[in-house]
Amino acid sequence: MSGGNVKTCIKVIILVFLLLTGVLFIYSSFLRPHEKPLNVMARSYFWKFRGEEDLKGWIMTHGLAHAEITEEGLTTKVTGFDPYLHSPEVEVIGERQRRILLRLRVEGNASALKIY
Repeated sequence: MSGGNVKTCIKVIILVFLLLTGVLFIYSSFLRPHEKPLNVMARSYFWKFRGEEDLKGWIMTHGLAHAEITEEGLTTKVTGFDPYLHSPEVEVIGERQRRILLRLRVEGNASALKIY
């Protein structure tokens, strides 16, 4: 190999090394698919249900009677098959917030409760 070919070969090796280093840097700095999500401050949503104004945003969508506020909180009765309701909008970043705590009670002969 002549001197010019050796220099060209070294330049190519250096360029490939720099290119691979750059790709690895970008991958490890921004993509990180293997890394667990970062913990973030939990965002709290709390409804006290002390008056009719606290029902704002709560929709008895299907199979539920009109909601009422009692000393136990928001109350309703099941009136049809597959009852469900909608709450006011909440913001949860699923990739970052790993836990959601709910407190609720179901009375009667319910065999299941699903949260979506």
